[in-house]
Amino acid sequence: MTGCNNIKKSPSETVKSAYMAANAGKYAEANDFLCQKALTLAKALGEEAAWDMATKNRTITKIEILEEKISGQEARVYFRLYFEDGSYRNDEEVLVFENGRWKICY
Repeated sequence: MTGCNNIKKSPSETVKSAYMAANAGKYAEANDFLCQKALTLAKALGEEAAWDMATKNRTITKIEILEEKISGQEARVYFRLYFEDGSYRNDEEVLVFENGRWKICY
């Protein structure tokens, strides 16, 4: 029932859900939060490898949302990922409103 996971999620909640699903090794669930264009690219690059790189080999301990900007059918979420080794990385995702849901669309 992964198709229902982000029906009412904000852009920030969508980013958190996608990264935490990938961090837990639930790649199909994480992919459900990608727009069609991003999903095609992820499949071409290798879905698991792409998510493992984004999650630093599934070592995220926390996601902190720094800012969310929504402009019509597009949004930008700025966030900080914290990792098991004590490091962190600032990142951002562009999202689009696709098929009634916010989806990551880099």
